[in-house]
Amino acid sequence: GMIMFTNSKEPARADAARELFLKNADRIAHTLDEIEPLLVLAESRTVTARLRSGVAQWTAVYPELDSLCRSGDAAKAATVAGDKTFSIYQAMGDDAAHLDALTLRVLESDRQATSVQNNTSRLWTLLLMAVAAAIGVVTTFLTRGISATLAQTAHRMGETAEQVAGAASQMASTSHEL
Repeated sequence: GMIMFTNSKEPARADAARELFLKNADRIAHTLDEIEPLLVLAESRTVTARLRSGVAQWTAVYPELDSLCRSGDAAKAATVAGDKTFSIYQAMGDDAAHLDALTLRVLESDRQATSVQNNTSRLWTLLLMAVAAAIGVVTTFLTRGISATLAQTAHRMGETAEQVAGAASQMASTSHEL
């Protein structure tokens, strides 16, 4: 942009392009610093190091381009940019695409691992629910069995109490007659 606007004699836009380049170079370096601790593959860290080197090489050429543009020699600046920065630009583009592919590969691997873990958790949850339901059924049958036994015992005790009461009544009437 800076070379193009210098060539078209638009100094304000050339200055804006100059600021944009410096701002974006800093943003790229900052982004690389942020993502580097998050990278899990050694290959990703290698690619990130190459990207960092590319930014450093590109910004090292920038003062020469800036000087040529400020002196009004946009043609020479374009030649220097083509000779010195085009290969850096291509390598950085390739590395950025490679880093993107590596990141997508890690994300897909993580997604699959999460899916397996999710399925395992779901299976365990269903198994525990089935065990809880079985315990509930067993508890219900045990409670019914105990309740039935207690009811029979209470019924027999009632019958026995009636027999004892009847016998006591007969003894009382017999002792009354005597």
